[in-house]
Amino acid sequence: MEELEEKGLELLTPKEREKRQRAEAVCKDYKENIGTVVSHGYKPFRLFRALAEKYGLTTSGVRYILRDAGLYEGAEETALKYAKA
Repeated sequence: MEELEEKGLELLTPKEREKRQRAEAVCKDYKENIGTVVSHGYKPFRLFRALAEKYGLTTSGVRYILRDAGLYEGAEETALKYAKA
C-alpha cells in the first residue's frame, strides 16, 4: 500500500488514516515506556490505562492495537522480556 501512497494514490479514507496514525502513536509510546513501567514492578495494564486516557481509547482498544502490531503477547511474557533487558 505504501507504493501507491508514494505515487500519490491514497486508498484509505480520512477516518482510516486517522486510526492508523493513532495506532502508530500508541505503538511508539508503548515501545518508549514499557521497559520503564515493567522495571518499576508494574504490570503492562498500567501503561495501557495511561495510553487509553491519552488517546481516547479503552484499555482493550490499546491492547488490541498492540497485539495486532505484534508488540504484546501477555503480561507474564512482557515482564519476562523486559526483566532481562
